[in-house]
Amino acid sequence: RALTRGMGENQKWGSAGALPNVHTLPVAAVSGAFSPFHMGHQKVLDAAQKSGLPTIVHVAAGKNRKHDIGLSIGRKSSLIKEGNPGVAVASGSNLPENFRAPKDMVVKIGGKTHNIKKGDVIQATAEGSKLFVGSDRMSKSGVRGIYNQVEVPRGSRGLSATEIRGDIMSGDRAALSKKLPGNWNKFISSNLGDIQRQQGMMAGREAKKLAVINEEKARLWGKMGVPYSPHARNPAL
Repeated sequence: RALTRGMGENQKWGSAGALPNVHTLPVAAVSGAFSPFHMGHQKVLDAAQKSGLPTIVHVAAGKNRKHDIGLSIGRKSSLIKEGNPGVAVASGSNLPENFRAPKDMVVKIGGKTHNIKKGDVIQATAEGSKLFVGSDRMSKSGVRGIYNQVEVPRGSRGLSATEIRGDIMSGDRAALSKKLPGNWNKFISSNLGDIQRQQGMMAGREAKKLAVINEEKARLWGKMGVPYSPHARNPAL
């Protein structure tokens, strides 16, 4: 089990005889909530795969997104795998540093050849591992964990997941067909009504939460003799 740390939660125990082969080498990674996964994300993932390194996609939970479509991590992971069968996909709170090879592969790095079989464990090295990100996701340090960030330019018309969630809410199928990879567009278009209802339910739930918070703030501000305004500075600060 220790050999599979970082591959996501709830890894199964295995017998000593069942331990996989482990390959230590640089990897390429892409990370995001992907709500939904769009053509901009695909551009970043394509760049990661073109690096020639074993590639892992980390699907994060993501919270409090405007017009969230409510897809589970499992559903998003399966759609990414379906559209990109050569990459590994993992979830969890942390960016994985090791993962199972999704297929047989031969990787040549620094004069060394790695013959990797499907199911083997790939252990990322700190030296040479890369996290591919869009221009809007670059950090000031250029580093995340053991990964050095590689910027993938968004271009003059960079896509936004927030914008696409708006297209889903409005039912703009023409826009979705241009902005989503084929299998994602097919899934969302086929389930558009259900996803829109999910968006409405989640938006309503967040509005109720906000109403409760504002009510409590108004009560506390009232004790301080200050009229409550959601746009004003907290008088206690």
